[in-house]
Amino acid sequence: MYSCLTILIITVTAFWMTVACYQLYRLDTTAIRSISSWLIPFVLIGYAVLLYCLPHPVMPDVPWPIVRAVHYSGIGLLFAFLIFAGICQWQMWRIFKKPGLDSLALLASIYKRWWAATKLLPAPAAFCILLSGLRLIYEDPAHGLLFFGWLFWLIASFSFFFFDGLMFYLPEVCYQFKAIEKAQQKGKTLEQFCLTHRKPLHEKMLFFHSLSFPAVFLIGCVKPGLPLPVGFANWLLSIASGCTSDSNKTQVVAAGLLVAFIGIGWLAIRLRGLIAHIKYVFGKEID
Repeated sequence: MYSCLTILIITVTAFWMTVACYQLYRLDTTAIRSISSWLIPFVLIGYAVLLYCLPHPVMPDVPWPIVRAVHYSGIGLLFAFLIFAGICQWQMWRIFKKPGLDSLALLASIYKRWWAATKLLPAPAAFCILLSGLRLIYEDPAHGLLFFGWLFWLIASFSFFFFDGLMFYLPEVCYQFKAIEKAQQKGKTLEQFCLTHRKPLHEKMLFFHSLSFPAVFLIGCVKPGLPLPVGFANWLLSIASGCTSDSNKTQVVAAGLLVAFIGIGWLAIRLRGLIAHIKYVFGKEID
């Protein structure tokens, strides 16, 4: 059974990477929008089913290798995307610094690649990290929120990064891509586009978002002796204990609640950005 599950997970991953690489090569905006709306949820459901249909291992102190493989694959894919996004931003800043005759067309080409990668890659990678991370907590409940400060802050910081990506990074890249598309259609120059739509502060925020993930990664690698907010952790665990008596599931529910609380807080902060993304998805015009 384990070998079959391994083959299925490898197949799902290979299928997704093949589709993503092909679409990044073609840069067909219609196909990319369709894939991000329909195929990404299908792939994520597939990962969730495969991860949570895995039987509890005979040796519960040893995290299941398949889960670790999915976890590290998600981390690797996210790093690859952030490097690619950083290169796109560097190219974009070079154009702003030294504009030429075809600057707007070059900028549009960079934004199109950045937009396509943003639509296809980070969401599946981040969900893989989240789902497999929760499964790793289930495998070893003794290393849960109640015992280690670094794990509490790892989940908290990753959740912040995760929701900032969904509610700020993705909507902002989508907005800018559509804005530059419309500027091209109207025959505007780079200077005219910059006056109406360029947001230097948001560009810096996108860059710092990319830099935040390595910091999150280091917390998981180094496992520093960070202080644990015992009262808050106990409160989360008390809520989780009311949902299930299984110690393994209690830790997972508590971690899920921490993710949810940060998500709700970030939603309240970034509600306007989320509305902008919904308008973009349903094809509303940009002024």
